[in-house]
Amino acid sequence: MHYQNRLRHSDFVRLFEQSGLKILECNSCGVSMEQENILKSIPLADEFKQYDFDDLKIHGDMFVLTKE
Repeated sequence: MHYQNRLRHSDFVRLFEQSGLKILECNSCGVSMEQENILKSIPLADEFKQYDFDDLKIHGDMFVLTKE
């Protein structure tokens, strides 16, 4: 099965900060303009309407963290 995490970039940032971790570096992977246009046409589930579109279009993150 293909694993999909429903947490968004902002969720991870919040969780790291709440856990006392500091983000040293973050590299996010976005989508192409074509994919972005497709995403804009898809109706969102209510649970995702609170997110900014820039947060929703990130499909991958790599974080470097340290303890504060």
